[in-house]
This record gives sequence, C-alpha cells and structure tokens, in this order.
Amino acid sequence: MMARSMRELALGLMVALAGPVAAQNTSSVEVRFAPGKTGATYKGEITGYAAVDYYLQAGAGQTMQVMLNTSNLSNYFNVWAPGADAAMFVGASSGDHFSGQLPVSGRYRIQVFLMRNAARREESARYSLEISITDGAAVPADEFADGLSGGPDWYVVGDLPPQDSLNVRSGPGTGYDVVGTVSNGAELRNLGCRRADSSRWCQIENAAGSLRGWVNGRYLREGAAPATPGGAAGAPPELVRRDSGEFEIRFDTGCTLLFAPVGSLITAGSSCTAEQSIRASKAVDAYRREQGL
Repeated sequence: MMARSMRELALGLMVALAGPVAAQNTSSVEVRFAPGKTGATYKGEITGYAAVDYYLQAGAGQTMQVMLNTSNLSNYFNVWAPGADAAMFVGASSGDHFSGQLPVSGRYRIQVFLMRNAARREESARYSLEISITDGAAVPADEFADGLSGGPDWYVVGDLPPQDSLNVRSGPGTGYDVVGTVSNGAELRNLGCRRADSSRWCQIENAAGSLRGWVNGRYLREGAAPATPGGAAGAPPELVRRDSGEFEIRFDTGCTLLFAPVGSLITAGSSCTAEQSIRASKAVDAYRREQGL
C-alpha cells in the first residue's frame, strides 16, 4: 500500500496532467455482504485501460464508506448515484476515501480505474477496496456504549493482553501505517469515531498532545480527564516511530528516550530512571516483534 502522504504530494500534479481514463475493458462485480456484516473487502488487479465496476443496492439516508489501498499512485475510484450522469465522488480530486450519506435509494456504482497517464503505459495496480453501508442504527451496547458519534471527552485503554500494546495508526483501519503505540491505562482524548474494517475506529490524542492517530475502539473505555496536564507519574510509556526509523519513547513525567531502528538505546533524558529505561526497551522490543522488524 502506498502511503497516503505520498499520494497527496502527487495528487495535484496527476490531476493536472493525467486526466481521468476512458475505460475500454470494464468488468462488473455485484457487492455482497456476509450475513450479519455491514461491509466487505474486494481485492483485484487492473492493467492499462481496464476498469472494474462494483454495484450495490443502498437506501437514501444510509452512510456509505469506500476506502482504496493500492500499489499504484495513479489508481483511483469514482462513485455514481443511481441514474446520475456525473460522479458524486471523484477520486482524482478527493483522494482514496469516501464517506457520505446517500441521497437516493437504488443501485450505486463504484468504478476502480487507472488515470490516463498510467493506462497508456500499460501500468498495473494491485488494490483492495473496502466498502461498507450503515444505516445509523445504534451499535450493540456490549460492543460500544457510545455508538459512532459523541461519546466521552476522554477514553482509557483497557482489555489488552498482558505485555501487549495498542497500535496507533495514521488512518481508520489496519491498512494504515503504525505511528505509535499505547498501553493499558493510557488516557486518550476522543476526537471522533467512524466504522471501517467492520470495526469502530476512533481518532485520539494522548494527554501530552504528542501523539495523534486512530485506534481500534474495542479497547477503549470511558475515562476522565487526567488529573494534571502531564498525566499520572506511573502512566504507561508512549512510542512514536520517526520517519528515520528511530523509536522515541515518552513518559508523562517528561522522560524521553531515543532508540535506533535495531532497538538499541541511543540516548535518554536526564530525568529518566533506570526503571523507565527498562520499560522503554521492552516497549521497543514488543513493537519490533509485532511488526516483524
């Protein structure tokens, strides 16, 4: 999957120079959800001027979400409402994620294609397309007490297996990059939730404001604001992986440690204790094992 930031950097140039493709070889797929599911993921590959149309029935007022993960920066999708001549969502100008309330009932079309610049070079794209439809009904109480909107101002992380950590990702879903981790007991500000990967994902920010991203909502419980801006002295450490591959471990007490990509300690702040250094090292080791580094 190409990183979203790379897609955004290339977006303006591609839209200006490439132009949308006129598909010459289009296949069709009828979207079906498994019993009890509100979404499905389809994987495929297209080359040149080929395209794939995904059709699904949906009702007015329902919410559709579509997310594209792809190997090619010139791979996009458009969405058409039933009977419409113009697309209601144009991926080349709006990106790889659509979320919106549907205006009418009927058969919607989602077309996956390559932009003209890539199609004429006979480039290929391997992609996965996540499609979900929800009607705004309440989420079962035993799953998430506050549904998809509203909710408490603060969450606390809970129910993680011992010594495990919760990945913080750059977007709502497992296809996005991991930007950090948090542990049981971490206090997180609630920035809003949405449904993706047939799960509830919530955008959060840590108490110090140094880590922001998306986490799976199944591990979040209603919490209270930290007693102090820095949080409790014994709060779990937070991990942030830099673009360089180095790991930055931060404690709410102000202790910050830096580890090399191979997991060795580079430097530790003057306020860090021996116990915090050990905990930080364990957090880095756990992250590297989980990510296969």
